[in-house]
Amino acid sequence: TLGVGRGGPPSWFTAHGFTQVDYPTLIDYVDVIKRLWRGETIAHVGPAGDFKGLRLPDPLDAPPPDVVFFHLGGPQASKAAANPVFDGVALANITTPDAMRRSIDMTRKECERIGRDPTTLRFIAPVTSAPELDETLTRIEVAVRIIVYINLPILGDMLIKLNYWDEKIANDIRNHPAFRNIGSGTVDQHFQREQLVEISKMVPDEWLSEVAALGSVDDCVK
Repeated sequence: TLGVGRGGPPSWFTAHGFTQVDYPTLIDYVDVIKRLWRGETIAHVGPAGDFKGLRLPDPLDAPPPDVVFFHLGGPQASKAAANPVFDGVALANITTPDAMRRSIDMTRKECERIGRDPTTLRFIAPVTSAPELDETLTRIEVAVRIIVYINLPILGDMLIKLNYWDEKIANDIRNHPAFRNIGSGTVDQHFQREQLVEISKMVPDEWLSEVAALGSVDDCVK
């Protein structure tokens, strides 16, 4: 399996001297890769680049990998995921079942609109789990992860929007005094998870139960 995606916020890319790709470029890139896997010699001009005589000198001696598109679940990404170059879609953890369902429904409707059979697209829904853990460990595994995610630039705002979370609660967490002077980098680059347990009590219990599998093993499976 080859996993592809657009990556994090644009600032993460500009810091390394290049830019985040848009959806047409990502789709074009995957199309080029798949044509190379089929043994084609490519003359191609598109968003992914201008290629002449591009080929794999060592042909693929195996079934080609499935290409899975990783994305958060927003409308634009969900529609792009219907493109035939993708064999599967992997959504993000720490999103509610409703958020995942909306994304999958949008993708399937887009498949139908463009004439693709929706059953040809596989969906993967990762779930953070905390089976049979005490309250502290549950908060370390789930609530602290939520804190890290909602503090990410751009992605945090999108996650709050997709999950229909209360923005005031989210902003109270993000504006905690402990985070005011961390400068660049993400929260988890400045704190060990155990250091954020007390702050994680600001995360509502319903947020935890909405986005993660908690409790007994049977509860988690259910």
